[in-house]
Amino acid sequence: MTRVHQFEKMGKYAERHERWLDMRVKPDGQFKKDEFKNIAETIEDFTQQETQGSFESVGTEDILTKTLGNAEHLGRIRGQSKTVQELCAKHGINRETMPEEMTGPTVDQHNSFKASCTLNVKESGPLDPNPMPNASKECQLFIPDLVNRGVVLVAIGRAYMDCVPTDTVHGIPLGEKNVRVIITVSKLNHALLPIPTNEATSIEEAVGGFVAWPKSLVVVQTSLSQASKDPSRAPDREAEGSKRTKKIVGRKKIQSQPEVKQQPAQQEQPSFDFNNISFELRPLAFYAQSSMRDGTQIICPQQHFVMGDEMPIYIGFEDVYHFITFKEISANSIMIYIRFLVECCARTGMDQRFEFISPVIVSPVQQNVDRATYVRERADYILRILRNAPKGKQFLMPYNSGQYWILAVIDPWDDSVMYFNPLGNEPADDFKDLITTALNDWKVLVGSGMRQRRNWQTLIDTVRCPIQEGYVECGYFLLAYMREITFTVDGLVVLQTKDFYTDADMSLVRHEWATFVMRFIQY
Repeated sequence: MTRVHQFEKMGKYAERHERWLDMRVKPDGQFKKDEFKNIAETIEDFTQQETQGSFESVGTEDILTKTLGNAEHLGRIRGQSKTVQELCAKHGINRETMPEEMTGPTVDQHNSFKASCTLNVKESGPLDPNPMPNASKECQLFIPDLVNRGVVLVAIGRAYMDCVPTDTVHGIPLGEKNVRVIITVSKLNHALLPIPTNEATSIEEAVGGFVAWPKSLVVVQTSLSQASKDPSRAPDREAEGSKRTKKIVGRKKIQSQPEVKQQPAQQEQPSFDFNNISFELRPLAFYAQSSMRDGTQIICPQQHFVMGDEMPIYIGFEDVYHFITFKEISANSIMIYIRFLVECCARTGMDQRFEFISPVIVSPVQQNVDRATYVRERADYILRILRNAPKGKQFLMPYNSGQYWILAVIDPWDDSVMYFNPLGNEPADDFKDLITTALNDWKVLVGSGMRQRRNWQTLIDTVRCPIQEGYVECGYFLLAYMREITFTVDGLVVLQTKDFYTDADMSLVRHEWATFVMRFIQY
């Protein structure tokens, strides 16, 4: 459990320094860098001083600011980003020893900077002498918001997405992770540029000029909605569709591709409405919107976190979009949350009581196969997990019959299965056969001699649990069931006393899922 989650569980608000440390801790609890450990010790000293009354946080002069030794600015990333560090080192710029007139410009310098960055581009041409692609796209420009753990829209501009890494902005190469943009409208004048120049450090100073911007913080405006209003944009969309076809098929471009128009799935991609997304979900939504629409996936290593299933978990744009917009979720999304719960159980000692069974393996996804053989294959997988089960250990098994998600809690030594269904329905035939086959084989394996098939009604106990009211919540209810059971000692008892889950309950598991997924993003 992270520091932030510990504070939320106690009903307290996590201070900025706690959130800062939380973002720099690996899954195993170790700091990502050795220097973070020293900073953590300094933060601990200030925390003790604040408790003793010898130090008092006032406004932005808080523990984190005192520890890092630099004042907080709106929209500024603490510490230089990797890109800024590399560029400064390459060109011999020492940002710490820059002249006072650069780090703290006077009013006259501010005006001169602004004037030099607000040239009439149409009359004077580009500020950079390098040739530039003619095609540019309207875009939104964001910077990270570490206070709210999201992103902030700071400007509107046009992005030249066809630039290559060797192209330069003010004499400095863009690199692989940046794009050239021109800022046309400022949304937050005093926000600092993610990659400042010698002439501009804030958004206000860079209006009308070219700057480099991280690709992951640029959201190009979707042209599909504009094309529906402006027929003149239709040929551009067709050209883009033809280009995608060329990349996939490997053939020469054909001028007329009517079949591309008949594939709305490739043309019409969903977009996030950030105004209706909570701050906790915005970082992941922003990354998916800007970096995953081209097929990029987030890879979560599985290793031995779920017994018998060591395949990596792949999360695509559709998985993220469905989860954030509260639509039906996939088995991979369930597996990600199980991975999160396994880590939580390891920290709290609940891994001695609970273990998880992979829903990807036990759920009936294959069609047109011999049913008895298919049941036997999946039952053998369950048997491999149960064979060395100590007394008192219970196994949580998410299962999807093809229509909705349910949760089974298996206690082999107690010869019982608790069945949690958010719709209140009875178990499906495939589920009953699967559980009965697996447990009867386990009894033979441990020497009980009970080889006969038992009456499933005495074996599988449909228990009371919160019931969903809509049509797509079953996956989220499943996550909440597993969280309730594994987070408290008497979770199974408490779960059976609830009739419903609140919006806050659903938001909690969604925020935990999104925060956990963000850990595996490779920037």
